[in-house]
Amino acid sequence: PMLQELGRQNPQLMRLIQEHQTDFLRLINEPVEGAEG
Repeated sequence: PMLQELGRQNPQLMRLIQEHQTDFLRLINEPVEGAEG
């Protein structure tokens, strides 16, 4: 999986993602069109 690969390359980022998992998931699941604003 992408996240496991990411965690291997960047453990700090992985820890940050785990700490803010809900925010992170909301971020990646949002439609990109509504990004600005």
